[in-house]
Amino acid sequence: TNHSYFNLSGHEDIAPVLGHELTIEASAYTPANESLIPTGRVTPVEGTPFDFREAKPIGEDIRDGSDKQVRIAQGFDHNFVLDGDAGGEPRLAARVHDPVSGRTMEVLSDQPGIQFYSGNFIDATMSGKGETLYRQSDALCLEPQVFPDAPNQDGFPSARLEPGDTYRNVMVLRFTAEAGQ
Repeated sequence: TNHSYFNLSGHEDIAPVLGHELTIEASAYTPANESLIPTGRVTPVEGTPFDFREAKPIGEDIRDGSDKQVRIAQGFDHNFVLDGDAGGEPRLAARVHDPVSGRTMEVLSDQPGIQFYSGNFIDATMSGKGETLYRQSDALCLEPQVFPDAPNQDGFPSARLEPGDTYRNVMVLRFTAEAGQ
């Protein structure tokens, strides 16, 4: 997969991604155990903090201590089961929008899942551009992929690659900005 970090507020005016509005085209996700390894279950997002089918700020439910999955990951670090067929033409998987900067990123993919990581374990131990120290929730990742731990989970789509086969993972990142922002 691709593990690039994004913050649409930009480097000069960096703000936590908690105000970014996220949509994920997924009606289900794969819960994880205490080690953040998927349990093998597929759980509907409806009525949970994992429901990003309609745009909402990332920070809206990130501190929901009543949800065990949010507590385990100290936020979001979960695989979402993308709606639609995998393996064909890339389809919209996720959209993130920063209402302050006006910037939007869309992620299109041909994969069955997308991992959403809300930067929970970024701890200011590494510096980036201009020696800026990045902290928790200063960036997010959206990673189109086959489900994590697929070889060990019978109900997950196969990640097996036979000799002579070709693995193909198409990801498209599309960026736009509102005029005047």
